[in-house]
Amino acid sequence: MSDTVTEAGASTLTRRRLFAGGAGLAVATGALWATAGPASASGGGLSPADLAALYQLKVNYAVGTDLIAGGDLAGGRDLYRITFTGNAAVSGGFDRNHPDFLVHGPDELAQSVASQTAAAVATQHLLGTANIQPSGHGGNSATLTVYVQATVLAEQGKGLTRVLATYHDTAERRAKGWRLTSSFSQFVSVEAGERVAP
Repeated sequence: MSDTVTEAGASTLTRRRLFAGGAGLAVATGALWATAGPASASGGGLSPADLAALYQLKVNYAVGTDLIAGGDLAGGRDLYRITFTGNAAVSGGFDRNHPDFLVHGPDELAQSVASQTAAAVATQHLLGTANIQPSGHGGNSATLTVYVQATVLAEQGKGLTRVLATYHDTAERRAKGWRLTSSFSQFVSVEAGERVAP
């Protein structure tokens, strides 16, 4: 197995850069398999490979966002391009009917994240509980509900902001694999405080 992950139009990224510990992904996807079950005989289910690929989309989104916040716009954008369809609607806020932001496609998302995190020294997006289900018929579409804790470290001083949210996403199987067609970050709470270090 190769030690790198590549796809047309994307930068070559090392596996270590994509995963903060491969065992965490294995445990998470194992839990997904246990809840979603094998593909059904009618073709309407999701296989273990599908579940892993769909969860990986959220990993890409989290890592891509953290790369951009850390100053690697190109690296984050490349991950977004293998995660979202070209016109995917990405939004977030407390009220789905009145989101705090709405962008379309991976390039617009990358620019928006760069702007939103310009005053940050780093961010960390921690993924938790995930529920991935087939939608429609044929096994080529899915919905994802994934919990996230996002921490933003301010560039100046010792400030930090922590956001608890739930991603509500839709995905479709495309020629190059699964892609997110929409993603809404439903904020649960936003907390501000001070960090001890650095």
